[in-house]
Amino acid sequence: MSIDGENMQILINGKVLFRKITGIERYAHETILEIDKKIKYHQYKLVIPAHYDDTKLPHYNNLEIIKLEGIKKDFLWEQISLPIYAHKNNGIIVNFDFSTPVFSPGISTIHDISFHINKNYFNQNIRQWLVRIKLELYCYSLARSKYPIFTVSEFQKEEIIHHYHINPDKIIVAGNAWQHFQLIHEDDSVLAENQIESGKYFFSLSSNTENKNFKWIYEAAKVNPESKFIIVGGSTSISSSTLKKEKNILYLGYQSDERVKSLYKNCKAFIFPSFYEGFGIPPMEALSVGSKIIISNSSCLPEIYENTAYYINPNNPRVNLDEIMSNKKVDDASKVLNKFTWTITASKWIEILEKYRINRMKK
Repeated sequence: MSIDGENMQILINGKVLFRKITGIERYAHETILEIDKKIKYHQYKLVIPAHYDDTKLPHYNNLEIIKLEGIKKDFLWEQISLPIYAHKNNGIIVNFDFSTPVFSPGISTIHDISFHINKNYFNQNIRQWLVRIKLELYCYSLARSKYPIFTVSEFQKEEIIHHYHINPDKIIVAGNAWQHFQLIHEDDSVLAENQIESGKYFFSLSSNTENKNFKWIYEAAKVNPESKFIIVGGSTSISSSTLKKEKNILYLGYQSDERVKSLYKNCKAFIFPSFYEGFGIPPMEALSVGSKIIISNSSCLPEIYENTAYYINPNNPRVNLDEIMSNKKVDDASKVLNKFTWTITASKWIEILEKYRINRMKK
């Protein structure tokens, strides 16, 4: 590419910051906060729909907040109002999630392509099917865009290259991190209230998403009757009444981040048996407070966690967990924790964005 012309405006789509926080939203929140620390005053713009309450945003010192009038329906605001504004203001739209204007894509992030690899997970009902189709549209649009694509692991980069036939040079890896967890204060009352003994239980976060493979925990608990299992989270793929029938399972339902941190810190090990991940933040949060981790030997997880984890086959829950932990020595967690910081992630983003901000790119 050759370079010519006037400065281009960086327009960060801030809609993602108003959603319930899961892994993707965490990535957006923390990366944008770090970017704000590193840029000059009003160097980049954070654009949100005019009807959104900007008082719910974190405090930014340098990002310029733009409340953009337009179509109030979120999807159409993103697909029509935002790209029109970008076109009029010589801007490039930046998304820290999958979303991008389909007919005018900018720089976006493909966190994982489970929806493409594991279509059966997204065909349970019409809503899931529509989500999958929308994500496919985003990805095909990005694949044909002149702009780079961000993703969160080398494994995911290879998946995107293989399935969407994209030039490897177009894909930038900027992973997740864990430092946000340092700001959460532990609440040990969850242990006393539920008569939980520190160091005497395996811990896991529940999910009814097939990809997270919660059934593995349930089956492993049945074949490890002498071990205690503490489960936290919302609805699961197994009913709470069924879970309560197992004497060695304590299902606590939703708990605050403070209580979750305490459960991480005091467990014998945190179990994460997911079939497919783009990165997998929970095991890193567990490592950051000194927990041992037992995780799947699938997808990106061996790449991210290397020899700091005990590995299990996500298709085989008939294992002795104590034996797995006693038969292997793992590396110190710092080997992984030092590699992944939100500062490193933000720096990779800024390096790319500055190439576009300073100069208009010609095809």
